[in-house]
Amino acid sequence: MRHLSWALAGLLLSPLAAAQPAQPASPATQADTFNQLFGTTCMTHLNSVDGLTAWMAARNLAPLDDTVAQSFLHGTPGRAWAITLDGDQYAVSRTDAGLCAVYARRMDGEQLQSRFAALVSKAPAPMTARQTPSPASSTATRRSVSYLWSWPDEATSGLLFTLTTSSDPDAPLQAMMSLARTRLDDDVAAKAAPPSAR
Repeated sequence: MRHLSWALAGLLLSPLAAAQPAQPASPATQADTFNQLFGTTCMTHLNSVDGLTAWMAARNLAPLDDTVAQSFLHGTPGRAWAITLDGDQYAVSRTDAGLCAVYARRMDGEQLQSRFAALVSKAPAPMTARQTPSPASSTATRRSVSYLWSWPDEATSGLLFTLTTSSDPDAPLQAMMSLARTRLDDDVAAKAAPPSAR
């Protein structure tokens, strides 16, 4: 995630967000909020960019300017939004190709990793879930994990969920969770994560 542009760091550090609350949310609450945001945006609207846009518009959230949005889209067409929830700063992006991601400026990685596993380690029937090699690399300060939801007759394709967290206090972002349709046998999984997470 260290490859994020200065535009992204500037966006997340800017006063676009509402004032911080007097009492910051606990790490557990932040992780729950992140998971809920991912569920209500990327998971609910995976098949409909119009549905995601309408969800944002209902909350008076306009898409970011294209120049700033590219910090989240990495050169691909799509849309991105900045969101403040309980004083914490997030962004949601969706490429026209269907990759949806949620970003957090600050996040406790261990809290989020456990919630991510609880969210995606079991798929709705008849799909099955399994952990799979992540398209994003892990380092001493960055951890990435992926799960694949697949249908019984398509073991190498399905929905790829990836979470990348950073424990680096100077990282412009400390969490990114993404969802995309993928075919592992075509090596699309290796391209499913945004470049910032690789």
